Amino acid sequence: MNTLALVSPRGGNVATRLGIAFAIVFAGIGVLWVLVSDGIASSIAPTPESLEVVQRYKGVGFIVVTAVCLLLLVRFGYQRLSAALVASTAAAVEDLTRQLEVRVAERTAELRFVNQELEAFARTAAHDLKTPLSGIIGLAEILRIRYQSLLGPEGDRMTSLIQKSAENMAVLIDDLLSLSRVTTHDLAVERVDLAAIASAVVSDLRLAEPSREVTVSIRGPMHIQADEGLLRSLMANLIGNAWKFTSKVASPHIEVGCDNTHEGWVVYFVRDNGAGFAMSEAAKVFEPFHRFHTTQDFAGTGVGLATCQRIVHRHGGSIWIKSMPGHGTTVYFSLSRAEVKGHPPCVPSDSFFATFA
Repeated sequence: MNTLALVSPRGGNVATRLGIAFAIVFAGIGVLWVLVSDGIASSIAPTPESLEVVQRYKGVGFIVVTAVCLLLLVRFGYQRLSAALVASTAAAVEDLTRQLEVRVAERTAELRFVNQELEAFARTAAHDLKTPLSGIIGLAEILRIRYQSLLGPEGDRMTSLIQKSAENMAVLIDDLLSLSRVTTHDLAVERVDLAAIASAVVSDLRLAEPSREVTVSIRGPMHIQADEGLLRSLMANLIGNAWKFTSKVASPHIEVGCDNTHEGWVVYFVRDNGAGFAMSEAAKVFEPFHRFHTTQDFAGTGVGLATCQRIVHRHGGSIWIKSMPGHGTTVYFSLSRAEVKGHPPCVPSDSFFATFA
């Protein structure tokens, strides 16, 4: 920016005028000194010896007077030049800011249009894909029921695999749609109770699997400023994961709570004593479709934590995870608003912090 100001027309004109002023002052003092100083020296030094002394000090005086005049001129010129450079820099910054704002507005409009197009395409593609998948699932079921005797055990197994694969594809399409909606959904921030949302999620899980006995501890109330719909999706994914990965534990336990920390941060967590995973592999834990367990061990598409990361990111917050094989997993998150920025100060050193590239 300084370079821009120095080469600007206004700064250049001021510097040129100052240079001319320096030359005129120096030449003027020299001419006046030559014309006036000899007469003055002759009047005050009547003898040749005294005239020689006066001539010597006359040169010293010329240097001193010239230096003082130039110093005053430089000081005045510096102030003028600084003012000109500041004004030129401010004008250049204002002009660049206007150009940047125009470009940002244009790019924002383009991105909004592209996102709308992508969302429309995703909805259309999902609808077009799910229709034939529903047909495959239904036809496979009809084959199994009506022609079981003709298919035999191997044919029955293969039709079951076809049906199961089609169902998994339908679930994957729904998960991808949910992931895309997170980034395009308009936030409607309001005061919601995280504990109430967590309790509703747990109730839905118990209705889906009434035979499972899972101990769930929810600290409440936990009020938070967030988008209720996205927060419900966040808790459904986190508690759903905890519910799923404790399915092979003798005494499954899930805990939902929060910890108040310094510097304005409130950290929420979902903890379980389930299967867990090695932290050496945690670098991909928030990537879509990445799984630590096979579908034979635990069902799923590997999109849940990626969705959680994007929900937290939309709220300006942070999310991180800590796990150990056979000892469960804890997912922490903090939904920061405008008054608190950066990463929370309480991230455990042995946890994996999710970041966006």
